[in-house]
Amino acid sequence: LTFTHPVAEAGHAGSPAPSPGPDLDDVDSAAVVVDDGSDDARPVPVGLGVPKLRKKGSAGILASEDKEDSEEGEGKECFMGIKYATKHYEVAPYEWGVYRGDLQQVKKEVLAGLTVAFAQVSESMAFAFIAGVGPMQGLHAAWIIGLTLSFFGSRTAMINGATGVRAAVVAPYVKQHGVGMLFYIVCVISVFQALAALFRVAKFVRLVPRPAMIGFVNGLAIILAMGQIPNFKFPGTDTFRDRDQVAWMWVVVAATVGFSVGMPKVPKIGGILPPSLWGIIGAVIIEFGIVRAAFGAETPTIGDISEVTPGFPTVFWDDPQHAGQIPDFTWETIKTATGPAFIAAAAGLVEAVMTMEVVTDLTETENPNPNQQLVALSVGNFVSGIFGTLGGGATIGLSMINCHNGANGRYRLSGIVAGIVVLLLILVATPLIKIIPTASLVGVMVIVCFHTFDWGSVPTVIACLMPLTVRQHAMLAPHAERKIRRIDAVVILVVTVVTLLVDLFTAVAAGICITACAFAWQEAALVTVTSRLVEKAAKAGSAGSAGEGAAADAEAGKPQVVKIIKVDGAVCFASVMDLTRELTPRRDDPDDVEIHLHASQVADYSGIHMLNVLGEKYTQLGKRLHVRRLNWRSQKLLTKARNLVTFTYDTTEQPEDDEVELASPRHIHIEDRAA
Repeated sequence: LTFTHPVAEAGHAGSPAPSPGPDLDDVDSAAVVVDDGSDDARPVPVGLGVPKLRKKGSAGILASEDKEDSEEGEGKECFMGIKYATKHYEVAPYEWGVYRGDLQQVKKEVLAGLTVAFAQVSESMAFAFIAGVGPMQGLHAAWIIGLTLSFFGSRTAMINGATGVRAAVVAPYVKQHGVGMLFYIVCVISVFQALAALFRVAKFVRLVPRPAMIGFVNGLAIILAMGQIPNFKFPGTDTFRDRDQVAWMWVVVAATVGFSVGMPKVPKIGGILPPSLWGIIGAVIIEFGIVRAAFGAETPTIGDISEVTPGFPTVFWDDPQHAGQIPDFTWETIKTATGPAFIAAAAGLVEAVMTMEVVTDLTETENPNPNQQLVALSVGNFVSGIFGTLGGGATIGLSMINCHNGANGRYRLSGIVAGIVVLLLILVATPLIKIIPTASLVGVMVIVCFHTFDWGSVPTVIACLMPLTVRQHAMLAPHAERKIRRIDAVVILVVTVVTLLVDLFTAVAAGICITACAFAWQEAALVTVTSRLVEKAAKAGSAGSAGEGAAADAEAGKPQVVKIIKVDGAVCFASVMDLTRELTPRRDDPDDVEIHLHASQVADYSGIHMLNVLGEKYTQLGKRLHVRRLNWRSQKLLTKARNLVTFTYDTTEQPEDDEVELASPRHIHIEDRAA
């Protein structure tokens, strides 16, 4: 945001004093960028009259939530010296009066949690099969992750549990090292998440460009779809089931998709259950009412291929179902778990920040402390790993369902309710879970993959890769205006392909690197250089004419002829080669040469080194180089590196009034050469 506000700042003489601002309670705690009409916008600290922006919540109460929350529970202790929360992003719960005064919204939160719980049951089992573990590992992960994150400060209105990202990342390692290694991986993931919270790395996710995110979700959707193939094989083998059984499994898959899509459109009863649960109910009806009863065939159920037992989970090293599968706790085991744990933690971080942004947009509430989500994730995954589950993180799809069903971003009640309901279903509904056809979970994942893949990116990428003459064809005219930069289309393709061939983290990192290199190249191509000769009245001891020759001219009263070089654009690693070539000293240059950088910025050490080299070359020719009109960012960089700077410079941004132009400016456009 850019505000127009007169600001007085040290080193900028002549600026008017700041006008009185509002009370500091209404001022944002972060610095903002203020444009005061000068050549460079500068960040201004709080207290200078910049009002804090607020958004109105969907329930009509969030616009003044700070005031309302402070009236309830402020200063009161909740337990063990912890005070009740007064804002939605704090970890502790509100004082009871807050919930009592907003019963209508509390009811919506409970109903949203119930809806999410039924959808989470089906998705958690499907993700567990993708990861190569039993359904109970996914179900227990759903309620453990959901409850612990809700209690330890997850973003309000966000649903957490077993995720497709986690399943996709750990699946190859479970297949290679066995299910016992999974629990070590999940525990090490919690360590990386704790370190990420400690170093506040959530803010660095802003470096992930939109094309990389599109490639991320597209690659994830393809991985999830490919993960359904083992469901058509005999457990633990690479042998496909017989043709007739596979055919009937596809019938059940089609029935699941049909019920998931069709039942929500049925009036009155369609909205009672989430679509995925309707799909599973339809699959059970088709399996036992048609496939088995009418045709005498059958497809495998969850109870046929895995053990489903009610009750609470036990620590993984004492669980009898994992007897003989748990590796010894050695340094070699930790080293084996570290690689996949880092990849899973990094991919989960990207997914968590993406989910937080989606929830922020849907609820129109603030999320000032995204690192709290990482703290909660660390706790949740450690507990989840200890109790022998898949672990997990933020779920984008379920969070959207939660928000659309009434969660307004002020409470974490829906997440708590969803976790409790999933736990109750595990304790009392395992006989029903056993009869669910595994093909129905394939159908559920078909829906998930369809909604995960960004289908709009396909015509966009095709439009980018086609030449203009092809895009202008009549049949392709509707897609011609979808063209983005080709480098962005390349990033989408690269991230998608690398996701399939390597892993999600490497893919996103490749997308960031490609985008950063393209941006640096583009910025370097926009740099321009203008040179001109001016005549200045000599001033003894002037900052712009340091040196014995200049002092002699000043004493004699002779005007100075100065070559002024103006640089527009970033002086950085990407532009220094072109700038060095264009700024090479010439023997016919006057004795005094100035480089004006008020429209530029010395961005890094490469820029400093280039100016040092130019200064040395001018000195060898018996001439003087002076860098002038530096903006405040360049001044700050050079001041900190003063012992590395060999050229002379000053901090005056304003031009001198006694300059008389002697020749027409000479323009050099680096962009033209780059093209």
